[in-house]
Amino acid sequence: MANLGDRLSRMKSWNPLFSTVTWGTGSSDCTQSIDFSSKLQNDFNLDAVLHLTCSNMSKELIDNSLKTAKSKGIRGILALRGDIPLELTSLSNNSTGNNNCFKYASDLVEYIKSIPEYSEYFTIGVAGFPEGYTSATISESFDSATNSSSSTSRNFNSSSTSLLDKEMEELKWLSYKVEKGADFILSQVFYSTDKFVDWYKKCRDYGITVPIIPTILPIQTYGSFKRIINLTKVSVPSSLNDQIELVKSDDLMVKQIGIDFCCSQISTLTKECNILGFHFSTLNLENSILAILTRSGLLRNFNDPSDLSSLPANFSASNTNPSLPVGGESATWDEYPNSRWGDARSPAFFNESIYGQSSFINTDQLLQWGFPKSLDDINSLFSKYISGDIPSLPWTSDNINSSNSDFVISVLNYLPKVGIWPMASQLAVDGVQSSDPEFGWGPANGYVYQRSFIEFFAVEPVALKILELLKNNTKQDFSYYASKLNFDTNEPVILSNAIVNNSSFDPSINSHLLEIESTALSWGVFPSSPVIQSALIDKLNFGYWSKEAIQLWRVWSSQIGSFSKESKRFIDSVADSVYLINIVANDYKTPEKLFSFLKEEF
Repeated sequence: MANLGDRLSRMKSWNPLFSTVTWGTGSSDCTQSIDFSSKLQNDFNLDAVLHLTCSNMSKELIDNSLKTAKSKGIRGILALRGDIPLELTSLSNNSTGNNNCFKYASDLVEYIKSIPEYSEYFTIGVAGFPEGYTSATISESFDSATNSSSSTSRNFNSSSTSLLDKEMEELKWLSYKVEKGADFILSQVFYSTDKFVDWYKKCRDYGITVPIIPTILPIQTYGSFKRIINLTKVSVPSSLNDQIELVKSDDLMVKQIGIDFCCSQISTLTKECNILGFHFSTLNLENSILAILTRSGLLRNFNDPSDLSSLPANFSASNTNPSLPVGGESATWDEYPNSRWGDARSPAFFNESIYGQSSFINTDQLLQWGFPKSLDDINSLFSKYISGDIPSLPWTSDNINSSNSDFVISVLNYLPKVGIWPMASQLAVDGVQSSDPEFGWGPANGYVYQRSFIEFFAVEPVALKILELLKNNTKQDFSYYASKLNFDTNEPVILSNAIVNNSSFDPSINSHLLEIESTALSWGVFPSSPVIQSALIDKLNFGYWSKEAIQLWRVWSSQIGSFSKESKRFIDSVADSVYLINIVANDYKTPEKLFSFLKEEF
C-alpha cells in the first residue's frame, strides 16, 4: 500500500465517482482485495467497488466476503463469474459436476439481493461484453438456467451458432443479471468504438435500462497493449493497429497515440450514446489518464494536488516511502512499465490483468501441454515451446526466441535436454538507436542498452549444480537469484552461495547481492532526460514473481487432476523440488558469454 499512497492521493483529487478493486488471482482468498478496498473507502474517502467472483467459490467464502466488506464500509460490488475451473470445461463427454452454489454472476446477484441486510446496502454492478464473452464454452444456455423446457447446451464458438443467435443469447444473459438485481453494467475493455456503440444500442432496444459504463484502457506500451489484446481477445481497428506498429519502438509515441485514441472514443460515445461517465482501467498509472481527462473535459471541481488538506492524514508526498521519488518526479518515474521486470516499488508493477484473471489455464492450452508423467516429458514440453511448436506455457506466452542470435537460439533449444527449462531470455545490446525495430524503445533520438540474461526452472540436482558453478565463478561474471518455494509458509526462499554450501535454507540470507541493490536489465539514454531504466531484477521483484511462478505448477496440476491423477502427482512432485533461477551477465559488451557458459558446463 505504501508504494501506491502518493499516487492515490493525486488521483483522489480528480474526484472519481468510485474506484474498482480487482479480485484475487484465480478466485483465491479475497483478504488483500477487501483490505485494499477498505483503505480506499476509509483512508482516502473513495467509494470502493469490490470485484467479487463466484466461480469455484463456496457459499461460506462468499458469505464471509460480503460480511467483511460491509463491516469495513464497502458498499459497491462488481459481481463476476470469474474463470471457470477447468474441471467444468469438459475435456470429454463426462460431466464432472459442480457443487458450488454460484455458477454464474446472476446467481451471485440473486443471492446478495435475497439477503435483507445486503439487498439495500450494496450497489451491485455486473460485467457486459460488447464483443461477446470469450470463454470457449458456456455449458448451459439461458433457457436451462431459467428452468425452461429447453436445456440444450450452447457453444458460442461453434460454427453452427449464428452471430445473431449468439448476440441474442448474451443479451438475454445480461438482461437476466439486471432482472436479478444488478444496478449497473461495467463493460469489458474494448478498442472498437463502433462495436461498443452497436452493442449499447442493442442493449437499450432489448429493454436494459440500467446505466452502462464503458471501460477505457489507455495504451501504455506496445508490449502491454499486445498482452492485453491477447488476454481479452477484443478486436483492434486496423487504423489503430497500423499507427501503433509504425511507432512500436517509440514508447512516447505509443503512449500519445493511446491518449489520442481514448479521447476520440470518449467523444464518440458522448455523442452517439449520450454517455457521460467512463470507467478507466488505470493499471495503477496516472499520466495518460490525467491527460485524457483534461483533454476530454471530464475533470470537474478538480482539486489542486498541492492542497494537502484534501489528503488522508496518514499519507503525504514526503513520508510515504523515502526510497521513492518525490514531487513532480513521483508521477512519472515508472511510466515505462515492463510487467514482471519492472521496479516492484512501482504501483504498476506486474499489474496487467483485467478483472483479476491472470492465471487461468484454458482447455486448448491443457491439450497442447499434455499430461506429463516424467522429467523427460517436461523436457519435451519446454523444447516444443522454444522451437515454436506450442505458443505458450503456464508461465508465459512471450516468444523466447525473439531478438536472439542463432547461437543463443541453439543453446536455448539444447538446454531442455539437460533439464534446464528456459522461460525468458535476452541478448545484450550496446548503444542501439531507440528507433531500432528489434531492440529499440523509448523516445526518439536516444540509445538503448541491455544485459544478457536467462530465466529458467530446474529441479534440485541440476539447480544445485548450476548454483555451485556460479559460486565458483570468481570473476563475478554473473549476477543471479535462485528461489525455492516453501509450501509450508507459502513464501519463496531466495538462495545465496552460503545456502548452497549448506544445502539448507535461511530466509534471512537473500542473495549474493546486497538487499538494496538491483541489476539493470535494460536502460536508455534520451535527449533532455535522465537515464531511464525500463527493466531490472532485484530481490523484491524476483521474490514476487518466483512465488507466483512456482505456485503455477500447483495451479496446473490442480486443473488436470480430474483427468490424470498420475500426471497431477508428478507435477506436484516437481513443484516441491523445482527452483526458479535467473542469471544476468554483468558485461553487456559480451552478449553471448552467458549462453556459452551454460553450453560448455552442460
